[in-house]
Amino acid sequence: MRELAVSFAVCYAVVSVVFRRSLKSSQRKIITVAAVMDGRRAVFRALRDTGNCLYDPVTGGEVLIASAKAVSPLLPPDCGDILGGSDPVEILERLGCKEALRGRVRLIPYSSVGVPSGLLPVIRPDRVSADGKERPGALIAVSPAGDAEEVEQRVGEVPL
Repeated sequence: MRELAVSFAVCYAVVSVVFRRSLKSSQRKIITVAAVMDGRRAVFRALRDTGNCLYDPVTGGEVLIASAKAVSPLLPPDCGDILGGSDPVEILERLGCKEALRGRVRLIPYSSVGVPSGLLPVIRPDRVSADGKERPGALIAVSPAGDAEEVEQRVGEVPL
């Protein structure tokens, strides 16, 4: 009986360590995201976040979350400072006035810890890839949390 209890404890410990380690590595992985819009390109490193449940309510498509600094290379040169604003409606109005961005920006609802409901400005690039895998229809939301040094980019886990 004692041998059975000891072997059960050892098996439980080994299985727990293996599953915890594999779960951590699958949930938190740094990847490279590349986006192209009208010939402009942005490349940034991102944290694959399996807890990111943000999606486009119109199409059901995936939404990546990035800082204004990471997204600004996709925009025309005179638009980079617009993303630094804190009011998403103002950001949408100012970007929507630009001919090159008409039909490429909108707002989507979100909620997070400390923010029961809010809006995020999103852009629709021509192409998005994460670790070399194309993400057709993916949108990129601009995080209100600050610049790239203050916020990790997040890519939701979406089955391909």
